[in-house]
Amino acid sequence: MAFEIKNNVLRKYTPQENIQQIKTDDGYATVLITTTTVVVPDGIVEIGNNAFAKCKKIEKVILPNGLKTISKSAFKDCNNLVEIVVPDTLENIGAYAFSGCSKLKVFQIPDTVKVFGKYAFNNCSSLEFEDFTLPKGLTEIPEGLFRGTKIKKITVPSGVKRIGHRAFHCCYSLEKVDLPDGLETIEWEAFYICASLKEINFPDTLTSIGHCVFNSCCSLESIALPEKCVVSGWNFTGTSITEFKIPKSWEEIPAYCFASCKKLTMIEIPKTVKKIGLGAFKNVRVENIILNEGLEEIGDEAFLGSNVINNKNGGLLLPKTLKQIGRKAFFCYTWEEQVKLLVYKGSYAEQYAKENGIEYEIVD
Repeated sequence: MAFEIKNNVLRKYTPQENIQQIKTDDGYATVLITTTTVVVPDGIVEIGNNAFAKCKKIEKVILPNGLKTISKSAFKDCNNLVEIVVPDTLENIGAYAFSGCSKLKVFQIPDTVKVFGKYAFNNCSSLEFEDFTLPKGLTEIPEGLFRGTKIKKITVPSGVKRIGHRAFHCCYSLEKVDLPDGLETIEWEAFYICASLKEINFPDTLTSIGHCVFNSCCSLESIALPEKCVVSGWNFTGTSITEFKIPKSWEEIPAYCFASCKKLTMIEIPKTVKKIGLGAFKNVRVENIILNEGLEEIGDEAFLGSNVINNKNGGLLLPKTLKQIGRKAFFCYTWEEQVKLLVYKGSYAEQYAKENGIEYEIVD
């Protein structure tokens, strides 16, 4: 094996191929032997940047005790690598360290790891963790860390304050996530298209969820956010939630927040909400929605394609405080699905219904 080593850092590995003569029934055959298992020598404390990158032949790597760092892109695109034997001295795994190792199945992350780089295990599509607890020393989960892996259940340790964008993006097997007290931010697309995700808890310390975080999590049926948590657009689009309590800290329902939530049956908009954003409830069949006084604006296509029925009042009651209703806000694709509005006499909502040819009824 050819190792380039300097100051206890393995800077480059060059695959070795040996020509051997093998005896056969017909005589001798010349065979090219390629090394598939690599044993990194003792004394190495760091695997350098790109040291094994694109080594297509290796299938197994044994790392030595005393190793502390696997640097940026160290094993990137080793697409036949199946197993890494990791010592419990490892502390740092760099950005893109194993990105693109699509056959990697065996990798035991030791609890000594304190820092992960972004996209460290990106598209390790064979990597499975049945029930995985991240190392205790982490303070954040960087962007794209486990994107496209087969994690099924993960526990995020206390001390983590931020989950970076796309951290678990396209983890189709992910079913459950335990989030810790102290977590403050989940950034955009962190759990985007986690189609098997059924269960996730939210600590009271959570204050911010970026856009598209749970978009297309089609198995997610229940979400209970803390009162101080605000969200960005496209967040719960395509989920299977049936009810949702909007935190009183919200002043706006973000764009497309609940679009295509086909099972959503009940939602109440609190008095603190001033605006329902673009397409917020597009293509939703809400049986009971309550719009409280205080609401001032309903955005374009907010209820487009939604057969909104309020069982208590026989229609959707629009508050007196409304000042603006956007284009196609209540547009329905068929006449049978046409929404009926309940409006107060002389209100802006009455004027809007008249001008747009929407069925309405005056209420006291």
